[in-house]
Amino acid sequence: MTASREIIQHWILNTAIEFRRRLSDFVPFVESESLNVNELPGATPNEYAAAFLALLDNGFIQAYPAEIDDHQEDTANMDRSAVETILEQRLRLPRVTSRVRVRANQPKPPSKPSAPDLRWRMTVLGGDAWERLARPDWNRYVSTETDDQRGDIWSANRDLLMAELGWYRELTSAKVNRDSVRIEVVDNHPITYWKVLPLVYHAAFSCTSDADASPMDLPEWFRDWWISQNQWYKEPWELPGWPISVGK
Repeated sequence: MTASREIIQHWILNTAIEFRRRLSDFVPFVESESLNVNELPGATPNEYAAAFLALLDNGFIQAYPAEIDDHQEDTANMDRSAVETILEQRLRLPRVTSRVRVRANQPKPPSKPSAPDLRWRMTVLGGDAWERLARPDWNRYVSTETDDQRGDIWSANRDLLMAELGWYRELTSAKVNRDSVRIEVVDNHPITYWKVLPLVYHAAFSCTSDADASPMDLPEWFRDWWISQNQWYKEPWELPGWPISVGK
């Protein structure tokens, strides 16, 4: 059983539900480790490329030059011809991972010219297509941004937001300044770069780095709950059309 065009397209969309991506994430080699995904059994680089072009043609994704910042992407959309040219160039590359592992005391290989690449994002239309198969429960989703001095949490679920806030130190190795916490209700707010929810809770606060806290030290009962909480949509490999691996 080989993967259908629909499943390949859905798999591509699924990689970008939270973050903008690069074409080099899966053409000519699927960077499954960095993407944290299961590779489609039997799918070829040409099939990924054809599915990517179909998504572009349907308005489900937008592509823009790799060097463009996120806030510039709306004015730098690439047309189909430019995308197709980069795809063709990438398909001529060796099908090997970009991750280079150099043994100890072994000289690094000489640097090579960078391969052509592009960045892309899912559109609202693409998000609608993804949701039809993934069936996400946005009430179980939480979005977090943090640095050494401040943090922000968004969720449609106030209890989930409070749980994230309460365990913030253990999850991010940063201690929340409780006196700085401000919680507000926001209407029609983007919970991801493409998805707007009618009501979102937002917590903003200052924080400080805490090297003594580590996510690895969390108790098993909490890790089990947090993993289950993060399962807020159906992964592509959980869908009926997912192909069976060769040899199984």
